[in-house]
Amino acid sequence: MKLQDKYKNIIDWFNKNQGTQETELHYKTDFQLLVAVILSAQCTDKRVNLVTPALFEKFPDVFSMAKASAEEVFEFVKSVSYPNNKSKHLANMAKMVVEQFGGKIPSDVDLLQTLPGVGRKTANVMVAVLYNQPRMAVDTHVFRVARRIGLSTGKTPLQVENELVSNIPQKDIPNAHHWLILHGRYVCTARKPKCESCGIAEWCDKKMKYLQIIIMVFALNFGLNAQTYKGEEIIVGVKGGVALSSGSFVEPNNSRPEQNACYHHLGGFGGLAFRYSGEKYLAVQVEANFMQRGWRSYNDFSRTFNYVEIPLLAHAFYGAKGFRWFVNFGPEISFLVNESQWGAADTVYMSEPVKSRFDYGLLVGTGFEIHTKAGIYQLEGRYEFGFGDVFSALPSDTFRRSANRNITLTFGILFNLKKYK
Repeated sequence: MKLQDKYKNIIDWFNKNQGTQETELHYKTDFQLLVAVILSAQCTDKRVNLVTPALFEKFPDVFSMAKASAEEVFEFVKSVSYPNNKSKHLANMAKMVVEQFGGKIPSDVDLLQTLPGVGRKTANVMVAVLYNQPRMAVDTHVFRVARRIGLSTGKTPLQVENELVSNIPQKDIPNAHHWLILHGRYVCTARKPKCESCGIAEWCDKKMKYLQIIIMVFALNFGLNAQTYKGEEIIVGVKGGVALSSGSFVEPNNSRPEQNACYHHLGGFGGLAFRYSGEKYLAVQVEANFMQRGWRSYNDFSRTFNYVEIPLLAHAFYGAKGFRWFVNFGPEISFLVNESQWGAADTVYMSEPVKSRFDYGLLVGTGFEIHTKAGIYQLEGRYEFGFGDVFSALPSDTFRRSANRNITLTFGILFNLKKYK
């Protein structure tokens, strides 16, 4: 989903379901709001609202507080966080407002930040609440929620503020500040977010993060990096493994049809792979592999077949660095290069090259790769289904039809010749 679409959907939801919101701090004048906001730094609004009634009764305006000492103010705010610093800030702030601004709280963000205890967040709260200016105050809730749901990737409050202000319509910015605060306070909480009751969950990046965590655990705890990369990628490497083959092997003129059945054979697998990608998440892969298939009859009479197989695969992957999960799918052809027959006592009585024999079928596989500086380590499980007409030039020159099925577990070591930029 595009970032602008995400913003539109989330802002539309908040407008429809929450409308105009106000601060939860209790105040009657701009002075009282400034005092409450200073006290709320790293403290809950609920605690501040318990403290301010007695404080405002003693110091109802900026002039009365300007005459007070920090020690006098401390007695009323000692139950909030950092009471020593905050009591000094309040007393000095009141004195400065009286002396430099004639007792009037400034309405300019820059002037507000000259007051003791007033930073960018506090100044933004003041002008947004009192004058409905398009200012975004980024506190701990806004910072966490904006990054968690994917509205911002900023690493500092200022970066998050700039991203939010750039993408939210100006008329909605004052409300958006309250929406995000309340959402973080009651729904998208820090430790246990209530995703099941969240109205914007369908546009939240946290759901994707849960999926990534599941994939990471399944993939032996290797991190998933799903960044977008552009350009070409060329990968070559060697692969090896084991193949379990099964299926049917039919000789129409055979007088002992019970010998037509193909059971199971565990053989080796090895080969070379070449992969080219010019688009993100999709590549073309060609391989040349050597593979052993076989069958065993009811009386332990068996044959093994050594093939060269060439699959042409669509290679779709997710992840670009560190860990990749992938799926391979495509057609393949196989050429028989050698066939051996064994008796019940495992004695070879015929082993010779054959003139011609080929098969064709489909291959589907899935697995994961671990990309390191030294190389790429790949583990893949494959299922191959051969359904072609197979011709053989064995001594009897008989015609056979086979249905080969192979389950293959492969391990590869690959190297990047040209990486994504």
